Amino acid sequence: DRKNQKQLWYYSHDIAQPSFAMNRVDCMRHIPFSNQLLVFGANGVGSSNSVAGVLDLSQLKWLTTKRTEKCIDVSEHYRKNAALCLCGHQLFMIGGGPPVSNRVATLDCQRIADLFGRGGGDASKIRIRPVQVSGMQRARIDCDADVLEIKNQLVVGGGRSHVNRIDQTSHTIEFYDLDQDKWHMHAARTKYSNSKAWLWCAGNLVFMTGGDVASIAHQPQKLSQLGHIECIDIR
Repeated sequence: DRKNQKQLWYYSHDIAQPSFAMNRVDCMRHIPFSNQLLVFGANGVGSSNSVAGVLDLSQLKWLTTKRTEKCIDVSEHYRKNAALCLCGHQLFMIGGGPPVSNRVATLDCQRIADLFGRGGGDASKIRIRPVQVSGMQRARIDCDADVLEIKNQLVVGGGRSHVNRIDQTSHTIEFYDLDQDKWHMHAARTKYSNSKAWLWCAGNLVFMTGGDVASIAHQPQKLSQLGHIECIDIR
């Protein structure tokens, strides 16, 4: 009921409105060590105007730097429906589109915490910008990623290489070596398509799921492909 709902949920008027324009919100990622929420979206028409705002969850307040930057310009590196994966202090922005991309860039979340945090460092001479790293072997949109800690690698899987068409990319995973800045494709393919992927790692295992209901709406014989979870032991 409404009485219990007020104890569980914050209403929009409880959170201060951002001081920057964002007419499209794509995704969010919580940064545990700073208790900040990075909110990715666009402040204009098209993906060329992508920005990331910083919300302090302790104060429910949008943060700015000492040089009054209200958000982070990620227009050259972030694309809609990209995968976001936090590895240590680095937030990886992977693929996305349109156009569908294999590009990968990182944001230093420790620097974000310092410059946008309460009592943060002097940002008068520092601007936060994503750093480009090696691109994936396949362009992907709607993929997902997680950290394979036992091998110090990033795992990216599923998604599509075309905005409106499912292809073999949805059956693949590839690994990024954090030390060597290199990608390699895993030879195994999943049985089912993961065109809107969810991927996570646990020990030696990589799990993936994520079929697209819309893509088989007129193909009821393929409904059995939904609801699956596949895993692979990469030892």
